[in-house]
Amino acid sequence: MSTAYLIHGTSSRDDDWFPWLEQAVEPDFDLERLYLPDPYQPVQEDWNEAVDEQIPAEDGVTLVAHSLGCITALRFIERQRISHANLVLIGAFDQPLPDYPELDNFMKPAPRYDRITPKVDNAVVITAVDDPIAPFENGRESC
Repeated sequence: MSTAYLIHGTSSRDDDWFPWLEQAVEPDFDLERLYLPDPYQPVQEDWNEAVDEQIPAEDGVTLVAHSLGCITALRFIERQRISHANLVLIGAFDQPLPDYPELDNFMKPAPRYDRITPKVDNAVVITAVDDPIAPFENGRESC
């Protein structure tokens, strides 16, 4: 069985649809839902450290991420010496959110796509055209 790693956003590993997804992907994947510190007041350096501790930097890694977890997943790939990564990004954005200025510092610096895209074999980005939090255009630009 392959392992995939779920990086949540400003919620917990047990919120939203994450437990459902863990059951839905069995027996094809073992979905490891990460623990991220202070999800309602995230600090990028703390999240980066937590992700680095919980996800092996191995070729072929599969990351599933939601909301703020998407930019965290991209940064993980950017930092690591890996190749052949697989990404599923849900509610992705890579720009500050107008209604959430408290996350502006988390969004800086912008991901270096020139260092990320060569390492990714497969990517799926799922966004909603009517998402009230993360504008659709921000997800489209992160592709």
